Amino acid sequence: MPPNHRKRSKSRSWKRKLERKAGQSAFLFILVNKPGFRYTLLALILCFLGAGLYVAPLWNIAPETYGKTVRASLYRIHEARGWKEKAIAAAEQDDLEETAFLLRMALSRNSLDPDLYRMVLTNGMAFDAQSPSEIRDVALKGEQLLLLTATNAADLNLVLTYNRLRGQDNLSAGMLLALPDPTPDQVMELFHLLYTSRRVEDFERAYTLHAGRLPADLRSQADLYQTAVQALQTQSEENAVAMIDRMRAGSNSALERQLRLDVYGHLEAVDLFKEVFQEIQKNEEDQPEQHALYWKLLSSSGQLINARKLAAQYWPQVIQHRFIRLEPVVQLAKAYLDLGLSDRSWEVFQLVEPTFGDNPRYWMEFGDLLIEAQQWQDVISHAVKLRTQRGGIADTKVYAFFIEGLALGKQKMTMPATTAFKRLIEESPLKNATMVTRMAQGMVEVGHGDLALEFLALHDAMIEDRPVFFDLMFQAAKLAGNPAALSAAMKSLEEASAPAPVTAKRRLEKAVLMLDDTEQPLGTFLQVRSASDWSDSERLLVASARWLQGDVSGLEAQLNSIESESLASHEKALMTLIQFDRLVQLGRLEEARSLLILMEEDRLFPGYEAKLESLKIQLNTSPQESP
Repeated sequence: MPPNHRKRSKSRSWKRKLERKAGQSAFLFILVNKPGFRYTLLALILCFLGAGLYVAPLWNIAPETYGKTVRASLYRIHEARGWKEKAIAAAEQDDLEETAFLLRMALSRNSLDPDLYRMVLTNGMAFDAQSPSEIRDVALKGEQLLLLTATNAADLNLVLTYNRLRGQDNLSAGMLLALPDPTPDQVMELFHLLYTSRRVEDFERAYTLHAGRLPADLRSQADLYQTAVQALQTQSEENAVAMIDRMRAGSNSALERQLRLDVYGHLEAVDLFKEVFQEIQKNEEDQPEQHALYWKLLSSSGQLINARKLAAQYWPQVIQHRFIRLEPVVQLAKAYLDLGLSDRSWEVFQLVEPTFGDNPRYWMEFGDLLIEAQQWQDVISHAVKLRTQRGGIADTKVYAFFIEGLALGKQKMTMPATTAFKRLIEESPLKNATMVTRMAQGMVEVGHGDLALEFLALHDAMIEDRPVFFDLMFQAAKLAGNPAALSAAMKSLEEASAPAPVTAKRRLEKAVLMLDDTEQPLGTFLQVRSASDWSDSERLLVASARWLQGDVSGLEAQLNSIESESLASHEKALMTLIQFDRLVQLGRLEEARSLLILMEEDRLFPGYEAKLESLKIQLNTSPQESP
């Protein structure tokens, strides 16, 4: 029998067996006799297998330099690639904000693609309209890029460039400190960063490790930094100047002049500063912020007229200067304000609006300057402008509600201020911890303790500085007249290991407000706080504690030494109550009645109502005023 005949026989035998089985199973019958069903079933099986391969995390997406294997699905890879292509298209259209968003979406799908991080950094250098939290986030992505690519030179330079442009010098210093074998240029950049940030211990360690390996020209520059660091650490101004003189004798470079100027500014040695500043101006190396510092030194040394004259003469150069960083703008504006030239302050900001108008920090710094000048109507106008014209810039809307509430509160316009702060709370939680603590402090300053408590509660998890957070909670609870919140904040403050002076003061405040025994808290406070350093608020606190103990010797003199205008409203109410009590006890009833009219009873902390009512009864039942 031919071989092919045997194969056909075997095939027919298998088919006959399957047909016999099919007679016993409907599924097998259809499978054998319906070819279309067979093909459909096969297609479904292949689809399920394909879908499994598509969504299963089988594919390594980590770059070789990462050192680990990280697997993702084809679905995630294709999704990330789609977002990446959209980001490239947006970048080609110069839509920086859209590019930033699309890159974030792409990274959420594939966080191990070095090209995405490079695009984020490049876009971040061109995109000025970034909030501080966004700038920090991009800088941290730079650190992730270096982890992925084992800190290759090109990526390190990209990250350092971004950090330099966006003011993330501490991150750059940390990266350079971690390099096992930095290049000479990297060593010099590290020295510069550590010096400008005054990280003395890190500088000394880096100098010891790397200075000896530098070529001669860079070693001389490193020695200049070392001398300047030592001069800044020297307690004696005479010794510091002697060090700088030796540095000057061994060099005549732009770096040497800039370091001398920096040290003299730190020492507030105005004549020496003037001498080197004139050298810098002669060599056309001067910067706007150095002029601002010079005016400040002149003013603080009693040469206000000369400082104003120089500031006025410099104005044409301010107009012509091309500012690429916001910091010099802020320093110049503050300097003009300090000299009493407030119109120039506002003009400085208006000059650079075309350059920095999309930067949220520009609007916040401008608002802060108006607040510093206590130009409350201008602050409100600025807030309205931010909401209506610049509300799309990150963080400016919430900042606008804050400064509006603060300005209204400073003008005792309680209801409108409450409305503004409530709008701020509606926009919460915020992402910037520094902004949160500052806004809570502002609410406390203008007496909105209840709103400050609510605002802080929304941000509990994000505030890393727990002593600061709980101290703000304490102040807010005090203003809100909330005994339960006050006790909870005091307990948390102690558990957070807050500094002893803070804890001692708050413990004494709690004892006074809650009408507890003040003897031990007062003793602790007196141990950690010298009387010469007391504020008016602390003088009242000590007087209140002694009053509650029944110690009234010298109480009237203590109260008279307090400038009541510096006190918060709840403190004024307590001070008035103490004075009212003394007048009643001394029988000076007409004076007591006059003072009672002025008392803001609703500002007293809960628990004092009974004490006040008792004094009122005593006042009304006293037969006559003592002579």
